[in-house]
Amino acid sequence: MSSMPGDFASRFNIDVMEQQYEAWKQDPNSVADDWKLFFAGFELGMEEPLQAAEDPESTSDSDRKQSRKSQGKAGRTKQQRIDALIYAYRDSGHSICNLDPIGFNNNDTNENLDLNFHGLNQDDLETQFATEDLPGLGPKTSLKHIISHLKQTYCGEIGVEYQHIQNPTRRNWVRDQIEPIANQPQLDHDQKRRCLIKLSQAELLEHFIHTKFLGQKRFSLEGGESMIAGLDTIVENGPAFGVKEIVFGMAHRGRLNVLANILNKSYEEIFTEFEGSIDQRQIEGDGDVKYHMGFSSDHVTANGRKVHLTLTANPSHLEAVNPIVLGRTR
Repeated sequence: MSSMPGDFASRFNIDVMEQQYEAWKQDPNSVADDWKLFFAGFELGMEEPLQAAEDPESTSDSDRKQSRKSQGKAGRTKQQRIDALIYAYRDSGHSICNLDPIGFNNNDTNENLDLNFHGLNQDDLETQFATEDLPGLGPKTSLKHIISHLKQTYCGEIGVEYQHIQNPTRRNWVRDQIEPIANQPQLDHDQKRRCLIKLSQAELLEHFIHTKFLGQKRFSLEGGESMIAGLDTIVENGPAFGVKEIVFGMAHRGRLNVLANILNKSYEEIFTEFEGSIDQRQIEGDGDVKYHMGFSSDHVTANGRKVHLTLTANPSHLEAVNPIVLGRTR
């Protein structure tokens, strides 16, 4: 079946949905991936409550809710529970990513990712389960290996949140980019070298401004150096996909570094603005005006392709730049 539930699922297609549902109950792998997730979520939401206790008034709401959860999980096959666990990591894995290098604010727990929450336990870790829906693991592997792969993919130093994307084709594209490589970018020697060069350039500029212009307003890039490497990758690879112009809009922090190391604004121009040697009357302002000014340049990539870059001037209300960037792009 080529159609996906997100495309047309409604009461007008109930016959098709019932056919797919019956096929899924017989064999979850007999339907498309999106149907598989759709029905797993459907069953989770339609868990039937247990029969009321002999003395319903003596049973608390929390006990009844827990009973309904337990019965719903018990009614699912182990494979369906595994599918639900995989979906949970795709949906919530980013919530326990290791994003704080100091370790003060890292959260390493999420109930939705616990084995017990999905009706599984430690005894299931060595059991083999179907993983056709999990690129990079083959048709079948142990639950222990599944969890290890999911944690590396969704709970490492890079967080990916994409399940909110409504278009299933785009959502699956993101999944197919990160899961086969466990979200570990495969960079060759030249790519690693260029990343190192851009990071070094970014750090060098920040260090120079900090020591040479001490006391001046300085919206430094520190803590966000990887942005320079990321933007450089976009600029370098964009022309290969037909990109002819890129319009940027950004706040003050890191702006001078982007101007120097992405848009190739000369150090002389940047430092002249720091020195206050420009005619402030011509630009109607002073102080941190260098963080408001725009800039344009033609960039030649390492492969000899050209792309025009424009950083839009910023007003004091920084968010107001967003519609300007969209308008210029259109």
